[in-house]
Amino acid sequence: MRRNNLKKKMAVLTAVSVFLSGLTVAAADGSTAGICKNEASERAAVTESAPEYITEGTVKKLNAGNNELSIASSSRFTSSWEWEILKLTNKQRLANGLWPLSVNDPMFEAAAVRASELTAKFDHTRPNGSMPWTALGECGVGYQAAGENIAVGYGSPQAVVNAWMGSEGHRENILSDAFVHLGVGHNRGYYNGQIADYWAQLFLDSGCDPRLMDIVSDVDGATAYHVGTPIDDMPLVLMAECSTHGECYIPVTSEMCEGLDVNKLGMQELVIGYNGYGIKIPVIMHPFTDVGNVWYTDWVVESWQRGTMKGLTDTAFGPEQSLVRAQFAIMLYRMNGEPPVLYKNQFSDVKKGEWFADAVLWAYDAGVVTGYSNSKKFGPADAINREQMAVMMYRYANAMGYNTSVKADFSNFSDARNVNQYAREAMQWAVGNKIITGKDNGTRIDPQGYASRAECATIITRFQDLYQ
Repeated sequence: MRRNNLKKKMAVLTAVSVFLSGLTVAAADGSTAGICKNEASERAAVTESAPEYITEGTVKKLNAGNNELSIASSSRFTSSWEWEILKLTNKQRLANGLWPLSVNDPMFEAAAVRASELTAKFDHTRPNGSMPWTALGECGVGYQAAGENIAVGYGSPQAVVNAWMGSEGHRENILSDAFVHLGVGHNRGYYNGQIADYWAQLFLDSGCDPRLMDIVSDVDGATAYHVGTPIDDMPLVLMAECSTHGECYIPVTSEMCEGLDVNKLGMQELVIGYNGYGIKIPVIMHPFTDVGNVWYTDWVVESWQRGTMKGLTDTAFGPEQSLVRAQFAIMLYRMNGEPPVLYKNQFSDVKKGEWFADAVLWAYDAGVVTGYSNSKKFGPADAINREQMAVMMYRYANAMGYNTSVKADFSNFSDARNVNQYAREAMQWAVGNKIITGKDNGTRIDPQGYASRAECATIITRFQDLYQ
């Protein structure tokens, strides 16, 4: 809604859009203009061009082969306009052979202070009469060189970056090889009687040279994307260690990457480069338009990748829909290689030639299912609940000769008494091996709760990870 309102006002805002020249001050020793320095000492320029090729020897394997990404600590990452400004600025730098700039929370805070101050006084001089980069020191950020870009009236990150790049002074700051970090601030206030967006960029350098450490994200499922998703839309964040400022973060852009064909289904390797080194991560491009980056993404995509589960259609997985007993039998049947089955009239509701008949009859012969005890029915279209899944997986594991000795007491769950007697041993095994975990912060096991397709993908993938 906020962005839609901005679009409606864009014509007015653009008409009154103004910005001051990018502010920089010559060093006290008379060195290159465009740099504000606390000290007279110079430092070597940041590397000016990308490495010709990121070799296998310079690639860091993510978490020793673990496919899961760590979670970035800042709520500003990937979802804020400030982060988008940093990303767009870095794309301009990378296009001009410069390394991308990094940021941490104190740098963000300093720029936020400046953006707030601009709503009261749109000037490089702060309301207290000091220069803009003193906000860095107030937020605990040391610097040897600093510069500032400010603007008002531009209704989106792309619009303001385009404006800055069209102005020589601002462009010089953005494309300066003397800067290593960038804090970005955004606020809203009145300008000439109209609501407007205020923007601030604080560039700085402390003689530091950040080194690549890891890759993180602030969303779940950040290694799986719908096929065709541009790299620039993937919420990936590089973490670097700065000798002066500690952990800093860099948004991943397409210019930093190689090896990934976003239009190709399946698992691939993405190499992300920074400062002459790189990180290699596995990325899966999947076909499902209804699977975003949420808690179940990796589980759903992994089950699809292994062939255990398929979509409802070629492009829809149906993560929130319930899964029926016949579908879960098919999943186990696929895991066992789908052996040929001779039809027999075992269940009155499993007819010859039906899409699930072979799977259900195989499961019966293997001792995985028995059907309902009070009838000669299997209930293929009945939604499967969590304890039924536990029982079927437990029986499957025993039929395959897997070790099922690890079990755990689940009496600490508030609804443990709701587990039926026939399912108690299977649930002990499932809980003991963390195949089924509690809901509501681990307080309920929900044995009679119907499982969604996303939950089933999660549970069956944990099962496969344990034994296969």
